[in-house]
Amino acid sequence: ERVKELSRRLERIKSAEQDRRRLQDLVEEKGTLIESYKKEEKYLKEERDRLLKKVEALEAMDRSAAWSHIGTGDSKTDNQLESMKRDYEGRMTLMSSEITSMQTQIASLAEERDRLKSQLSSAERNAEEMRTGSLKRERARHREEADAARRKVQELRYQLEDVREQLDDAQLENKNLKLQIETDKNGFEIQIAELKSKINQLEEQKLLESTRGQNRNIAKTRLELTWEKERGELQHLLSETQKMVSDLKDRVQKVETEREKEKQAMRKQMLDMRSSTEKDHQDSRRKMTELHSSLLEIRESHAKLRGLYDRMKKEREILLKEREEWRQRLQTAIQLHTKISDIVKDVEKVSEVMDSNANRPNLPLNQDFKDTMNKIKQSFAELQKSASILKEDEKLKRTTSFRRAISAQDVSPSQDPMQRWNNPQRVTNYPLAPPSMIIRPPPRQKSLQRKSMSLDHALAGTTHEQRLKIWESEGESVTSTPAGSLLSLGGYGYETDSSLPDSEYRYGGITGNRRRYMVQTPSGMSAMSGMTTDSEAPYSSREGSLDPGGSSESVPMAAQQQRKTFKEKLKSLR
Repeated sequence: ERVKELSRRLERIKSAEQDRRRLQDLVEEKGTLIESYKKEEKYLKEERDRLLKKVEALEAMDRSAAWSHIGTGDSKTDNQLESMKRDYEGRMTLMSSEITSMQTQIASLAEERDRLKSQLSSAERNAEEMRTGSLKRERARHREEADAARRKVQELRYQLEDVREQLDDAQLENKNLKLQIETDKNGFEIQIAELKSKINQLEEQKLLESTRGQNRNIAKTRLELTWEKERGELQHLLSETQKMVSDLKDRVQKVETEREKEKQAMRKQMLDMRSSTEKDHQDSRRKMTELHSSLLEIRESHAKLRGLYDRMKKEREILLKEREEWRQRLQTAIQLHTKISDIVKDVEKVSEVMDSNANRPNLPLNQDFKDTMNKIKQSFAELQKSASILKEDEKLKRTTSFRRAISAQDVSPSQDPMQRWNNPQRVTNYPLAPPSMIIRPPPRQKSLQRKSMSLDHALAGTTHEQRLKIWESEGESVTSTPAGSLLSLGGYGYETDSSLPDSEYRYGGITGNRRRYMVQTPSGMSAMSGMTTDSEAPYSSREGSLDPGGSSESVPMAAQQQRKTFKEKLKSLR
């Protein structure tokens, strides 16, 4: 089981390494995206300078003599041309302001890239720490194996000591048996000596009774000799028994001293074993706590990396959508520029015809001149309609930005995201976004006192699924379109229209298919434009008021109901 757990940890470490590589790839993609934005900014600046030069050249042209022979209808055409020129200049100023906003976005992206680099370095450090943790775990595993082998050796030593004790007991028993045999032998010898002495006494008594006179003296001498011999044997036996007793005493003392030494050694060994086992137990508990803390750190770092990856993915999708929107806007501006250039060419052609016919004022106009004038009038009408559509669309976006700024004013100090970010007592289990990831309305009026709102900081009390829904919008950019901002802010307590169903704010409730429109140019070419989505239809009815109860900044409801989409207005030009 420990091997399986270690393998699972190694797999987690490998997944963290893969996440680090993915983050590095994301940083590289952000760098390439910033470079592409810089190139687009340079191209837009060059295009703006070129268009300004053309406008100045048109203003420098002297058209007073050519237009003096044209009637009141031609003067109206001149006024329309001037109004179109003013509208075009306003459009160019708007594009310049958008370019400046793109520059600020590029700067924020550069800061975000630096932040991602720092996070990547921290992730690398975490991976290195995890790698060192794996080495520590490997060393701990080897240490545990060594401890197990040491315990086995200790058990074998204990078994050997038991065998030695059994052998000592057997040897001691053997010695005791030998001593018992010797004592029995000595006892038997003493009994034999006593029996011999009794036999000698009986023989002496018998001999004394049977002998008389000289024979009796001879018998006494013989008895004395046998008594001396017996006495010597008894003395020798007594000395041997005394030696044996002294040897037995010495042996008993040696055995007792050895037993006492063995008891002391065993007692010391038991104390050492107890201290070593307690120390091993404490080490194992300390290792378990270290492994548990390292596991918690790995889980926390994995959750942070996963949340960071999700946020980077959503940001990349938003940036791709914004880039597509800017491309479509640029394409529309190029189409308008081609229309204006065609009108200028037709006007130059008419002026040349008028200069050639200046000496003959009574000459009737030919059909080409009339066709050219009709073409100019139609082109002016198309440009006016396109400009009005663009104005209304820009007004819609400005109204949305104004509403976002007003809603940012209404944030209470207790719910201010920056104060929540700087609050050290904030408690949350989800990795929050940095203060750079905030929604800023575009610059409109200085009296609004705009405030920035950090979405992720305002969601500290919500669940994990509700936090993830804030990135599940299919709308446009949160800085330039109503869809992205309203979808992101609608479901989390911000000011929205209560007349819309909840399905409009859910993931997948708004389709992301862009509507593409056909714009008919004077030269017969058709251009595609996709500056709105299907999700803007319901939001067009929301721009009338800042809150469900209405306010002083409300728009008339009749104008909201009669407002058409950008696609319908462009289709009416065909």
